[in-house]
Amino acid sequence: MTDISKIRKLLVVMRSLAFYLTDEEISEIGLILKKAIERLKKEQEVN
Repeated sequence: MTDISKIRKLLVVMRSLAFYLTDEEISEIGLILKKAIERLKKEQEVN
């Protein structure tokens, strides 16, 4: 599974969970995803 398909799968799950999360929880998840994306970009630059 490619990184993009993993992200798409995660977004589908997040959309269904978002209804049950508070705004603060969604913000925390967003920050975690932002860090993960930054790490992925750095890894791709190295390779």
